[in-house]
Amino acid sequence: MDTRPFRAVSLVEVTPGKFLPFADKKRFTRDLILTLVLLAIASGLYFQRNQFSTLNSRKPGMSQAAAAKNDSPHEIDLTFTRRSPLSGRSDLAGRMRLDDDSSGPDYDLSKCSFKAYVPQADPKEPYGILVYLGYKDSVSVPQAWEPTLDQNHLIFITPVCHSGKNFAPSVPAWQMLGLAFDAVENLRQRYTINPRRIYLMAWQDGMQQLFASADIFTGYIIIYDGVYFRPLVLPSGNGYYPAGFEPPSRAMFRTAQQRPIVLIGDSFTDPENAACLVCRSLRADGFSHLQTQVLSLSEDLHYPNFKVDWFKKETLPFLEGVAATTQQMPKDP
Repeated sequence: MDTRPFRAVSLVEVTPGKFLPFADKKRFTRDLILTLVLLAIASGLYFQRNQFSTLNSRKPGMSQAAAAKNDSPHEIDLTFTRRSPLSGRSDLAGRMRLDDDSSGPDYDLSKCSFKAYVPQADPKEPYGILVYLGYKDSVSVPQAWEPTLDQNHLIFITPVCHSGKNFAPSVPAWQMLGLAFDAVENLRQRYTINPRRIYLMAWQDGMQQLFASADIFTGYIIIYDGVYFRPLVLPSGNGYYPAGFEPPSRAMFRTAQQRPIVLIGDSFTDPENAACLVCRSLRADGFSHLQTQVLSLSEDLHYPNFKVDWFKKETLPFLEGVAATTQQMPKDP
């Protein structure tokens, strides 16, 4: 029996194109096999340990892939399996006053992914949430906003899909609102959330989503949406914009009146501009917590390269100030 001590083979030291520096090829073969076996055992133990750790760190409704990345303080990809009790197709059709039969099939949440940014801050301090529903698929989060999100302990999350007709393929507006509910539901399971700081930022369908979710979100940023639940008549009386959706319930309307709303458009002084008419209609209907922002689609709102000054200096302080003093608290999604 060969009693020489075992020596691990250093494959790096083998010079390509030359004979191996071993006279005893049987010994070399034995050493190589033993080395590979030991490496395989060590790798298996490492994988098993880390898989066990990942599985045990998962929260209810969160996929294994999401749990593995969720401890990162930077941009992360999330996939959820836990649906909000309010995100079913029939529930959303009722909220948005849609015909349940024509709203299309329900969605599979496990096949929907999200981009998120979780602030680098004390996790014991309650987070706020900003859900963003974009005009195109979200490939990342707005990096210029990250220091502001850190400073204000605000989670940014967006589904990687969109509604609207500008960028096909898209999904129905009710599904986008359902994904927003699902995001809030799952983040509540993962983090400590301040219920007064749950905001929705939306394009195009934002007014309809406002009147369907005011019991969930405590503030809104609505971008370039010129529709209301009744016709918008021009001051001259010579024309009007037709109603964009069905009127909300009285209870939801009254809840919405308490929410801070930021309207973003290209003009709020032109009396024939649809966004201007929406703003005037809201004021006439008793909405007192309104802020308007005139921003450029190409310079200020080209996602994900959002400018940060308007959000940091004006919009977020406005939302936080009103939401902190609102009387009616939102319910769980």
